[in-house]
Amino acid sequence: MAMIGACVGVYLCGWHIPLMEIDAVQYANISREMMRSGHYLQVFDRGHDYLDKPPMLFWLSAFSMKLFGVSGWAYRLPSLLFGLLAIYSTFRLASEFYRREIALLSAVILASCQALFLINHDVRTDTMLMGWVTFSLWQLAAWYRTRSWRHWCLAAVAIAGGMMTKGPIALMVPVFCFGPHFLLQRSWRSFLRWELIPMIFLIAVLLLPMCIGLYEQYDLHPGKVINGQPIRSGLRFFFWTQSFGRVTGESQWHENDSFFFLFQNMLWSFLPWILFFVIGLVSDIRHLFRNRWELSMQEEWITTGGFLVTYCALGLSHYQLPHYLFVVFPLAAIISAKAFYRLFFFRAPLKGRRLLFIIHVVIFGLLWVALLLLLFVPFPAIGFFLKGAAVAAAAGWVWLLTRMGANEGDADERDADERDADEREKEIRTDIKQEREKATRTMTGRWKAGCPGLLLLTVYTVVGVNFFLDLGVYPALLDYQLSSVVIREMRIRRISPERLYPYRMDEEWALDFYTDHLYRHTSDPFALAPGSYILTNRKGLDSLGAHAGLDLVYTGGYFHVSTLDLPFLNPATRDSELTPVYILERK
Repeated sequence: MAMIGACVGVYLCGWHIPLMEIDAVQYANISREMMRSGHYLQVFDRGHDYLDKPPMLFWLSAFSMKLFGVSGWAYRLPSLLFGLLAIYSTFRLASEFYRREIALLSAVILASCQALFLINHDVRTDTMLMGWVTFSLWQLAAWYRTRSWRHWCLAAVAIAGGMMTKGPIALMVPVFCFGPHFLLQRSWRSFLRWELIPMIFLIAVLLLPMCIGLYEQYDLHPGKVINGQPIRSGLRFFFWTQSFGRVTGESQWHENDSFFFLFQNMLWSFLPWILFFVIGLVSDIRHLFRNRWELSMQEEWITTGGFLVTYCALGLSHYQLPHYLFVVFPLAAIISAKAFYRLFFFRAPLKGRRLLFIIHVVIFGLLWVALLLLLFVPFPAIGFFLKGAAVAAAAGWVWLLTRMGANEGDADERDADERDADEREKEIRTDIKQEREKATRTMTGRWKAGCPGLLLLTVYTVVGVNFFLDLGVYPALLDYQLSSVVIREMRIRRISPERLYPYRMDEEWALDFYTDHLYRHTSDPFALAPGSYILTNRKGLDSLGAHAGLDLVYTGGYFHVSTLDLPFLNPATRDSELTPVYILERK
């Protein structure tokens, strides 16, 4: 629990970071606009129809802002709660099939993977979706075991909530998880449970508020143009085009359509556990082959099968982004936890453990070096105290490494008699009832006696690195975001938001949010009243010619921080990477 608490503490440290363009701050603006207007069934962005995402994130964030005021942390709060729900649900889902130590490891792995640190400050729909989906998997697993109507009802609520967060994917992931599981167990009756029919009906009823909003906003007014495409039915767009249309080619979005794109990005987003995930995945597939594609009733394929089928479905899409796979990271965490448990709690061959230990030490060492370079080289303005603390933390990691390395060596000698591989596999896949009876006894074993050194080194590294990124690197980086540059100049010149008019600009979502003002664009700066100010870019400035009657009062530059590159990080070449921005005063 201390490890998870440390991760949550770092999540909260990220709340002082300004919201990042484009998605996070755009969603925050939509939530703010919804809260101000009181129109909760229909979604608008700067007064224009918005159809790209379902309304759940906007509903909950608008409610949070209504309670706590318009701020970045009020927007992030609902998503943080769903992130915690995902961690807890991962623990409970793993507890349905494995011993308590594996369940605890699963929660720690999910909480400390890089994706969770990222999506708890750069909040999109994925944190909330992960919470809904993992909760639904836990409730479905509990329902199939107990036939409790409470679990049945909560599963339906969670699936509906997930669909109102990011679409049909929230329904498909449970299908992808339990379908292969029942198929491999030859549990044909599970496909035909009569309770599934009223569950689908309940999900449909819960979706009614969203469907009514879509129908009123689009189906009653066919032909509205969204992103250059006429929309004939908002309902069809939501239930088909936006999700399945990316596979069939009906969707207009086409980007990153390589089947391996998501895995390539998982190499960084699931750090520092990616190697254990790969080992666990291969081990589970090998076990299935050995059993001739058949599982006993005490075994599960929900996690591995669910991850593989979901990955294949997403990998076939013509439009992919790295965070699309985050929804099944709880399943990846359980797969990784099983592998870690086999290797370090039931001692695997010594050479394999040492090799993994060395590889991870190298990776962690590189992460600490990269952190120190980012603190000292690109952003000299970062405080000396923070830099000194980072150096001390890195030294603490080295001390911990030397101590844990010695402890690992002692443990290796004590566990010289290795268990047979098949016997170890049986230890993990034992009967569920026996595991519950032994749960309290196993907690007095190796977990309480002392975690493996690699586990402590891993969590220490990921928590420490992200802590200093949140306090030092990210704030320095986001100082170059458009809103930060412009708001800084507005304060210096005492320009009120009501007197500033964007001209040929389309990237000021953060400016809207952090000044709590919807800026009115101008198509003719010369028609503005004297004393007004015009915010524009290079093209806008060139179009104004000699700009008689306009005085250029500020020239600066900003950077799209989501496209970070080495030339920007290099102070000597940074200016060439900035996009020019100008403020003119109407005389």
